[in-house]
Amino acid sequence: MTPTGSSAGVKARDFAPALTIGYNLLFMLRFSTAGESHGEALVAQVSGMPAGVPFDQAFVDRELWRRQQGFGRGGRQKIETDRAHVLSGVRHGKTIGSPIAMLIANRDWSSWQESLPVGEGDPSRHKPVRSPRPGHTDLAGVLKFNFSDSRYVLERSSARETAARVAAGSVAKLLLRALGRRCRGSHDWTVFRAFQPGYLPWLPTPADAQALVTILHQMLGVALRVESGPELLQSHPDQILVRVPPAASGGAWADVWCPVPDEAEEIAIRVRSAGLTALQQAPLTDAVMEVDLTLTPSCLQPVVGERPQLLYVLALVDAATGRAEHVELMQALEGMRAMWQQVPERLVEVWSQQGSCPREVHVRSERMMNLLRPLTEKIPFRLVRCAELPRLDTFLAGMARYLKTNRMA
Repeated sequence: MTPTGSSAGVKARDFAPALTIGYNLLFMLRFSTAGESHGEALVAQVSGMPAGVPFDQAFVDRELWRRQQGFGRGGRQKIETDRAHVLSGVRHGKTIGSPIAMLIANRDWSSWQESLPVGEGDPSRHKPVRSPRPGHTDLAGVLKFNFSDSRYVLERSSARETAARVAAGSVAKLLLRALGRRCRGSHDWTVFRAFQPGYLPWLPTPADAQALVTILHQMLGVALRVESGPELLQSHPDQILVRVPPAASGGAWADVWCPVPDEAEEIAIRVRSAGLTALQQAPLTDAVMEVDLTLTPSCLQPVVGERPQLLYVLALVDAATGRAEHVELMQALEGMRAMWQQVPERLVEVWSQQGSCPREVHVRSERMMNLLRPLTEKIPFRLVRCAELPRLDTFLAGMARYLKTNRMA
């Protein structure tokens, strides 16, 4: 591997001999750590670092800070504020080729000085651990070192020791940075997901990627024009700026001010007349039904590797008993609007099969109100919008728990 690139004015060739004579970038660095969880401090030592690499103290401390943003059971993260105190190997802001030693103080040491002294101390103040903890290294440690107390083992094999490892790793990152390389974790990479109604957000297809490239190019073009002509940023009442593609604008992308789309969503209702006619003659029961169409926590993937399909559930629950009168899984493969259009027709079919209609139907959303309101002109049931549907929500919560433990995909 040949080092290339530069950083902070230092070129790789400045210390290339140290890298190429007797060194291998894969194995040249060695690190070791010392210290216990509740000891006075942790120590990290990194050897094999070539001379002349810029040392960024703020970068090392920030890496230690990033470690403390993770999750854990204990409250140790609230006690410690880690800073790396360099003891050797760095002078005047650069490495000098000798081992780099860094000390990270344990603020909790003040509470453990009498329990874990370097000398013999007072045995009555010791805090022995006689029972090895399952899933930890306690048992292996006491067997290896012939201890009767696993306190020494757990102090060393504590998660606190990872602070020293992070400090050592940050030194390795500084070397990569000096060589013009970056070290990134799996969560640092930008991951694009393509959204399609009715489907789980999934990896972009070539067509999605091309659309994204086009969008980014147009955004860049608009930004450059705004820099020279700020009037593009001036607001227009009830209008929005739209980029019109060449096929619709006569050969080139164009800026067009268009009316703001109406936020009110109108969904055409499709109901067979035969079902409505039958219900007009059917009796009304005393039942009060809670009705909703909602997304489930599960999905369906007919072909492995293809975009999974989202599953919705149309549920009718008796508001008095909590009994589910009808449950039906639905999909939005033809779009959300097409799926919602089916709701009134499905309710009419269910009530037609039952031979009766509830006297009152409770819904939660304005969309459901708009969908079912035309039915009240044909069927004499009362439609009520409620902020909460307690019986239906209890049923949906139970169904969600079932689906989470019995995946359909």
